[in-house]
Amino acid sequence: MKIVFIFMFLINLFLSANTLDRANSYSEALKLAKEDNRAILVLISTKNCPWCKRLKKNVLSDSEVVSIINKNFIFIEIDKHSFDYPDYLYARFVPTLYLIDPNSEESVIEMYGYKSKKEFMKEINSSESQKYIK
Repeated sequence: MKIVFIFMFLINLFLSANTLDRANSYSEALKLAKEDNRAILVLISTKNCPWCKRLKKNVLSDSEVVSIINKNFIFIEIDKHSFDYPDYLYARFVPTLYLIDPNSEESVIEMYGYKSKKEFMKEINSSESQKYIK
C-alpha cells in the first residue's frame, strides 16, 4: 500500500512540475505582477484554435519553458471572445502572446501565431524582455 501511495505521489509531483501557474483574470494578474515586480505574460487564444492547442502542447508545457515562465512572469490565458482584457491587447490573430510591463501596462513583446520552443525562447530572451528575467 505504501508503494502505491509513493508511486501516486511521484506521478502527481512529475505532472505538476510542467504546469504553468495561472492568474484567474487580467486584473488579478496585474495586481500580482505589481506586488511581485514581474511582467505579465498574456496568451490570447480560442477553444477551437488548432495552433493555440499546438502552442500549449509543444511549447507552454515544456519543462524548461514552464520553469522560466513560472519564475519570471505572471501567466494568464484569456479566451479572445471573452473580451475580459484591456482594449490595447486586442488580438487580431490567435494565438497571440503579450509580455506586459506591470507599471506602464504597455506591451513589451508581442508574438503573433504559433511559435516553436526555439522561437519562443528567442523572444523571451530578447533584449526587450531581459529586465524582467531574474
